[in-house]
Amino acid sequence: DCVVYLRDGHKEFLDATRDKRRPPWQLVLPSLAQQRHYRMRPAEPARVVGLEYRVEDGTQHTVAALRLQLCAAAGRSPHADDEDEDVPSPLEGREFEVIIPSGQSNYADFVVPTARFHAAIAAEWAAPQRCQAWYPHDSG
Repeated sequence: DCVVYLRDGHKEFLDATRDKRRPPWQLVLPSLAQQRHYRMRPAEPARVVGLEYRVEDGTQHTVAALRLQLCAAAGRSPHADDEDEDVPSPLEGREFEVIIPSGQSNYADFVVPTARFHAAIAAEWAAPQRCQAWYPHDSG
């Protein structure tokens, strides 16, 4: 499956959960990329190349461990102009793992399907327009 990895959303999740593991944007940079000042972009197209379910220590919640490989493009938006092209990631081919919390968490998604990402960026959002978010559980 092709997805888009959202670095800032993942950072918020790691900060909120006080997760001390090194984040992907620090792990995927080989020395040559660092010398060229490459950085992981806020939204990176990726391909899911591995999936493993695990039970978290302490909480006993089931989580999904996704192995992602950064790719050249996440696919074109149906709203893209012919001249629009996805810009390849300078980190194409690098792999990393992210832990996706159970559906019972209150955290925003940081790995989203490509079609959902393109639909969101193609929408003509205006301040103070509201959007709806779906959560898989009731809060009360």
